[in-house]
Amino acid sequence: MRRMLVRGGRAAWVMRGRRAAWVVRGGRLVAAIAAGALLAGCHFAVVPPKKGAASARPTASLRDPYGYRLADAPALLTQCVVNTAGLRPGTGLDWFSNGQVTVTTTNADNFSSWWRAHDKPGPYSQTFVIDGHRTHYLEFGTAWVKSGSLWVPAHVGNANPQALRYSLAAWTSWTALNGKLPPAVCGTALTASQLQAQIFGSGTPNPW
Repeated sequence: MRRMLVRGGRAAWVMRGRRAAWVVRGGRLVAAIAAGALLAGCHFAVVPPKKGAASARPTASLRDPYGYRLADAPALLTQCVVNTAGLRPGTGLDWFSNGQVTVTTTNADNFSSWWRAHDKPGPYSQTFVIDGHRTHYLEFGTAWVKSGSLWVPAHVGNANPQALRYSLAAWTSWTALNGKLPPAVCGTALTASQLQAQIFGSGTPNPW
């Protein structure tokens, strides 16, 4: 088991086998993030070489921010998809209001549950507009094929490695490794540091 304890009790990143998670003061698990785990063993077309990437070795400070990035990237990418693809996470969510994702220790459980249901390629009941393509799929950086009035990715299937490499789970891993937002998902209007402060508050550690 690997564990990173965070000063101030905000949240701690742990690695149990292949599972990344948040733990708040007292040890309560509040947000399981399976970014790298879901695609372990796959070769990502969207992930460049790891040269210069942060080490995954846990630490008690932000000298090595990889764990923080891996835990926080799902919330950042969710906000990106709201902004760029027209994602509507749903109504009555305590972590989403007026187009804004806000994650705290009190609502992180609920966000985590939603994320685990949406980090795969799809299809989903909602439609999105990705690279000008209206689709039921959440894949970014992929090729598209016309299907009636909508579009489908060139590779589909929540268990298809070729589709998974373009999923939000894969882009979460890319974001943590590269320390920045992926333009294919987020565009270039905001930086990861800006989104981090917007979503988690300026008083929390910012690993970007």
